[in-house]
Amino acid sequence: MQHIQAWMQATYDPFVLALALGGSLLSLAFWSVLEWLLPAERGQPLSGRLYSGVASALNALAGRAGSFVAASVAAFVVDRTVGSAVVVVDLDAFLKAQPAFWYVLLILPVALLPLIVGDFFYYWFHRAQHAWPWLWEQHKLHHSEEHLNCVSGYRHHWLEHFLRAPFIAVPIALFIDLTPAQVGLVLLIYGQLTWYIHANLRLHLGPLAAVIGGPQYHRIHHSIEARHRNRNFAAFIPAWDIIFRTAWLPDRAEWPRTGVEGEVANPPATGLLLGPFIAWWGLVRGRLGGAQVAAPVPPAALSLGLLTALAAGSPALAQPAAPMIRAPQGELVATLPDGSTRRGTALAGSTLDLGRAHGLLRIVEARPDPRDATGETWLYDLRRRDATGAWTIPACEAAHDGTRAVIFLETVQGAIEPHCANVNVAKCVRMGYAPWRIAPDGRSLADFHRACLRMLPAEYAGDGRYHTRNGTPIETFDVAGVNSAENETGMPFEAGWAAHGAVCVAHARVPAITDMAALALAAPRLAAEGRLGAEACTEETARALGALVFNRSAAE
Repeated sequence: MQHIQAWMQATYDPFVLALALGGSLLSLAFWSVLEWLLPAERGQPLSGRLYSGVASALNALAGRAGSFVAASVAAFVVDRTVGSAVVVVDLDAFLKAQPAFWYVLLILPVALLPLIVGDFFYYWFHRAQHAWPWLWEQHKLHHSEEHLNCVSGYRHHWLEHFLRAPFIAVPIALFIDLTPAQVGLVLLIYGQLTWYIHANLRLHLGPLAAVIGGPQYHRIHHSIEARHRNRNFAAFIPAWDIIFRTAWLPDRAEWPRTGVEGEVANPPATGLLLGPFIAWWGLVRGRLGGAQVAAPVPPAALSLGLLTALAAGSPALAQPAAPMIRAPQGELVATLPDGSTRRGTALAGSTLDLGRAHGLLRIVEARPDPRDATGETWLYDLRRRDATGAWTIPACEAAHDGTRAVIFLETVQGAIEPHCANVNVAKCVRMGYAPWRIAPDGRSLADFHRACLRMLPAEYAGDGRYHTRNGTPIETFDVAGVNSAENETGMPFEAGWAAHGAVCVAHARVPAITDMAALALAAPRLAAEGRLGAEACTEETARALGALVFNRSAAE
């Protein structure tokens, strides 16, 4: 128990708290200057940063007081159960046994061990926050931030520390014996890393992203894009994500938008103070039949769990082992334990288990996508149960053609992800830019797919900011001949697109949202290189600049 007491003494000592406050103000100034010099996202609104500051203050005051109580109770329970039987790494004794020269050199490396161990416990606590609705409702305030910045790291509901203490701080204290001074050093490093991974910094670490977390790596975790869901749970040590198969190592140009679809970015005071309690009451009522249980993210944005039944009443229900599921080319394939497979229409009537947080979904119908001439891509009509238990509630909103189906894709990491037909990932596949496919000229369509994902929302700078409105008509063609260049509507050329964003822009798609003057500020690289305007951007110049996909629009 003395190990936990050392952590408590260091964490809640008034002198240490005063130092923490002063250090926080200096850190805010330091990281804010870096964000101004090298922003990942320009023009972030000040209101979001101020809101996060208020949430951080509440978290620091009420949250730390609550966590002291939680940690004290946990320490008492541990002392009465395992007592001193826990194996402890005595880092203080190790350091004191070294010569003075090595003592100084080893202080910092030794302080990293608790961070590595702590990140292991944090990984599983964080993963649980995304898996269980009860924890998600407390955690989603942190994820609702639409403009990630250094202050976002401390934008938590005030219950965060209360919940973290018994699951993270106490296990570290049990296994690693540190003096209060050493605990203070660990907390100092932890604090700076928290500012760092949330900072609005355009910093690509390349191969080092697999070794140490950074702003881009953690931005993937906060991404609003379906393909990034349930990725990068570790805070500082990507090894835990790599080991447990949740890592997503970002490309150089991968800077997605952040936030939570359907959630208010900055909830009012009642949400800031009482949000989880209100949501928990809704969960209780849902369990009792009074309302539907809330889900952290839409079903279309989740990685597929496992196939639990192949058909109602099928003998396969008695199989003790779950089928292996893949979607190598847009078609869901389930391999049973006996080696046989089920695919296509044979999956109609199957039940998908998306985990404890989201319940079950039923495949009501499976059919080839009529827009895919190759017949590779399949559409799956998924339904939820209604109040009577019948599978009647569509899992997806309708696409522009009325389709409410899901397309399944397999990521390079091996995860299976369903995408509703009304989201951009599925739209690009249905337009012919399936990432697994080879174009008529022999090129992979993977980069064409990425270019399409930039084009549809008019993400000119490739920074996650969209410059269009839903329903704005466009015409698309490309260098590979997947879509033709025939101009059926007479709309003018808008832009050429590569995997990282626009290579040039002739006119803004929706000037009421972003005109060319605003676009010059939003895409300073294009402006500086003279790639904005009708004279600077034609189909010919876009081809010369390496564009893969092109579009026309009417400039509303």
